[in-house]
Amino acid sequence: MSPDNHTRQPHIHIDHLFLAVAEGVGPVSEPVHEVRWFTAAEIAEQPDIAEDLRVQAKDLFGRVAEASTR
Repeated sequence: MSPDNHTRQPHIHIDHLFLAVAEGVGPVSEPVHEVRWFTAAEIAEQPDIAEDLRVQAKDLFGRVAEASTR
């Protein structure tokens, strides 16, 4: 726990990043939690995504692309 550029108080900051390969563009049910879907290009441009998550997402998109060609 330590201060950062969001607050000077010690705190824990938790981000969640999930990767999925969608079979279609439409939802199949009502989500229980808010979910936002992004393409690789959108991840690179989205201003409210933390830089460390952006780097992780870029890596994951690359791994999926690589795995899909095997």
